[in-house]
Amino acid sequence: MERGKLVRILIVVVAGLVLVGAIPPYPVGAAGDSPERLTVASAASLVGLPLSTDFRSEAAAETAGASPHALLSSVSERPARASPDLTPLDPPFIGNLRVTTDSLPQDRPSMARDSQGRIYVAFEHQSLTSTDVYLAWSDDFGRTWSAPRAVAASASNEGSPSLVVTDGDVLTVFIQQDIAADGFMYVQSTDRGATWRPFLLSTTGAPLSDYRHPSFVGSGSAVYGLHQVWCTASPDCLPGAWTFVLWWDLDITTPGGWTGLYFLARPDLEFFHPVAGFNEMTGQVVGAAEYEIVDNVAWDFFWFRFDLATPALIIDGIMCGDFCPSTEFVWPAVAVDGNSILTAAHFINATATPPITTRTIFAAASVDGGTNFLLVNEAGGGLLDPDSVDQQFVSVEVRGSLMSFAFLKGSAVTFVNSTDAGISVGTSVSVADNAPGTAALVSRAVDIEDIGGEVLAAWHDTRDGDDNIYFAGQKYRVSVDTNPVGLLVRFDGGPLQTTPVTVGFLAGSSHSIEAQATQPGAPGVRYVFANWSDATTTNPRTVLASGDGSFLANFRTQFNTTVATVPTGREVTVDGGMQAGPFQFWCDAGASHTVEAPSPQSLTATSRYRFTGWSDGGAQSHAIACNAPATITASFVLEYRLTLTNDDPAGSGTSAVSQPNPDGWYADGTPVTLVASESVTTSAGDERFVFLRWGTGSTDRIQMVTMTEARTLSVEWTRQVRIRVETNPPLADVQPTIDGVPVPVAGVFLDEGVPVAVRVPSEVVSGGKTYRFEGWAGIPGGAALTYSPSNPEVLVARYREVSAFESPAVIGGLIALIVAALLVAFFLWRRRRGPIAAPPATAGVAPAAPPPPPEMATMDCPSCGMTIEAKPGPCPVCGAQVTPPEDERVRKLEEAYRSGRISEAVYRANLEKLRKK
Repeated sequence: MERGKLVRILIVVVAGLVLVGAIPPYPVGAAGDSPERLTVASAASLVGLPLSTDFRSEAAAETAGASPHALLSSVSERPARASPDLTPLDPPFIGNLRVTTDSLPQDRPSMARDSQGRIYVAFEHQSLTSTDVYLAWSDDFGRTWSAPRAVAASASNEGSPSLVVTDGDVLTVFIQQDIAADGFMYVQSTDRGATWRPFLLSTTGAPLSDYRHPSFVGSGSAVYGLHQVWCTASPDCLPGAWTFVLWWDLDITTPGGWTGLYFLARPDLEFFHPVAGFNEMTGQVVGAAEYEIVDNVAWDFFWFRFDLATPALIIDGIMCGDFCPSTEFVWPAVAVDGNSILTAAHFINATATPPITTRTIFAAASVDGGTNFLLVNEAGGGLLDPDSVDQQFVSVEVRGSLMSFAFLKGSAVTFVNSTDAGISVGTSVSVADNAPGTAALVSRAVDIEDIGGEVLAAWHDTRDGDDNIYFAGQKYRVSVDTNPVGLLVRFDGGPLQTTPVTVGFLAGSSHSIEAQATQPGAPGVRYVFANWSDATTTNPRTVLASGDGSFLANFRTQFNTTVATVPTGREVTVDGGMQAGPFQFWCDAGASHTVEAPSPQSLTATSRYRFTGWSDGGAQSHAIACNAPATITASFVLEYRLTLTNDDPAGSGTSAVSQPNPDGWYADGTPVTLVASESVTTSAGDERFVFLRWGTGSTDRIQMVTMTEARTLSVEWTRQVRIRVETNPPLADVQPTIDGVPVPVAGVFLDEGVPVAVRVPSEVVSGGKTYRFEGWAGIPGGAALTYSPSNPEVLVARYREVSAFESPAVIGGLIALIVAALLVAFFLWRRRRGPIAAPPATAGVAPAAPPPPPEMATMDCPSCGMTIEAKPGPCPVCGAQVTPPEDERVRKLEEAYRSGRISEAVYRANLEKLRKK
């Protein structure tokens, strides 16, 4: 069967005029609400666009083969499509739910849902005197509904609502009305339907009137929509023609932000029943509208895109053209999801080839934003449903490659979908739960919404004898079973039921399923929830009814196990957790658990319990198998602590007292033998402590105690320090003594604080040289010294080598030789030279004075206190041996040596260098 085509559009913008007219007050809201004056707004601009394409001429050209455009049905290359990513949404629907119960008729529903999940249905309500618009909502996914609220109820007629929810959950209902012929009306709520404010967009003075069949969509805060309108523009529309107008407002809460465009039409080529969508990816308004193939005789529909930025109108296709136009109105529908576009309408034409004897639905789809369209179910002849039963007033939704259709089939609301973007369709199913259906056969009687995969339907139904609005969502069967079978579960907090259980839920609704966490079995046996079959451990869990589903709750079989202690109340650990015995726990059948008896366990700082064994003979920490109810017991013995004080005088961390148990803990009644060391030396080796007595007064190093309670014993020691004696310079022939006992090189240990006599020789010959004692380094005193040791120390005796010139006889002989040599030299000189005359005096110049003698270094004699020449030897006044003060560097060197900062070798080498200087 031949279908429509892609056509070009020529856009010419013609200036229009908008005038504001006076509008009377307008009542709105539920009964008891105060009426609010209708707010009048005007569009920023209203311009006309001629639709220059003569659709009948285009169709004739196609028939003659002259059209440059490809026919829709002859598209041979379809755009690439992604693999279906959604499961078919064609299970039965949930039982039908009545939204309204009024005995007066309601029809033409329009649905939407806000960001908080509230579902709204606006509908036309026929009172005894006029037609009004009401609204109801549900917060439980359609199971219950609020009382309907009047949102537009004046003495005039309001109807055919188009409901839109925009950002901030702003609700706007666009309404067909006869209160003002030259304007279109809407009402708005910013508090989720509680209160409403009416608005009228007036176009007084423009060649447009009688705004009908509003179709609006929201995007963010913006709203875009179409109206059928009566046009009297000259010369195009005269004397008058039906066409449509496009409106948009980028912020629906700003009444003055409207902009409008209308499309010029001839009386013999009119446009009807426009429907709107919006492509958020391209910013294009997507629409479809009905047009006349033969004036007042045959109709078809076309679909288009309007680029607001250009502006430019792009007609993407027509369905039938001259081949299969409908002999009655087709009432098109359109839906957009990004680049996925779906449009459809119903047709009847008994004279078509082949004839269409019952109303049949044709649809076209695009997945590339409108560049390419294909006939839905083309392989099936383009029929949405092949049954020869009237199918009409279709409503469509699209979500990616999932396309959904709801329509009247006979008088039953019916649903069918495509999961592959229109290439094929599923089998149609009834949404109505009564047979035969009782849906009212009026235009726009059905509205379908796909909200995130949740397909909802609302329609006008007469099953109660009244015309009421009914609602249904797809129903899915949810089954729950348990392993082992026969345990208890429940849905939505309801009563517990024995598995297996199956419940039907509304498509898209959320529900709680819960397996009772713990359920009893035989004595000492129970069942505990483990996880669901999909590995989820949340219980209860929330499930979304997005398809038939089954859930298996897995349970673990557990046995009761008791861990006891003797005496009772002692601590045990089970899998690392500390418990007091007896402790009971449940363990999974076949599992292995680790029990441990921590030991020791303190009662006080000096008493405790020590583990002695398990009743099953296992180690202190061992695994037990959980294969039946069981009891296992840990035994403990009471212990006391023997505390030793001052038993480690050397501070080595090791006691100088030996005992059977180094930790000092003994079972109640145990006899204990203690042995103190005779002495103990510190790790440095320069201190030691010699056993003196026990705190009890006993001087026997062996002590006996019986541990019938906690005990404390102290030990007393005598501290000794190592004293060594050295010489500076080192003299092997010097033998120091302490209390008359020679001191070895390694030194001797002396009692702390006890005075001793230290002695070294005053003069010694060593290596053929004579050395004389000069004092102790850092200690005052002579060669015989009384010394009280307090810490380990090296006593350094300082010696000086005695010069040969320090002997008086040698010095006298040298002086006599020098004097004799001088006398001999003098007489020899006199004899040779004769008397030496004094040099003649220069006139006026005094003779030169002889040079002063060199300045002599002096010192005070330590013995007599007289000032003498600073040199070693006997004092020329009192004869005492004196030594000149040493250089400051020598003193610092000695100080470094005594403090241990330098070794003896370094000390002697540096001392020799200083003395050579």
